[in-house]
Amino acid sequence: NEMALCFRTRLTKHLYGEYLHGFTYYKVSNLDNRINNPDQLLTQDIDKFAHSLAELYSNVSKPILDIVIYSRKLAENAGG
Repeated sequence: NEMALCFRTRLTKHLYGEYLHGFTYYKVSNLDNRINNPDQLLTQDIDKFAHSLAELYSNVSKPILDIVIYSRKLAENAGG
């Protein structure tokens, strides 16, 4: 899905920019042992989130657009 790819690309650039800024990468990798493979987890979570967000957008926007078009056509046919 192209929309999911766009969401994923932008979100990945932003979050990795924050992750690599300053000493965040060092702190997560060396000082905090609770999170294993933070890079891989971040990538997987971004992919899942982007796909879900694109699906949600499609599922919400399509019905709203259908309602707007149907209402407009109904108003035209009713003479309003």
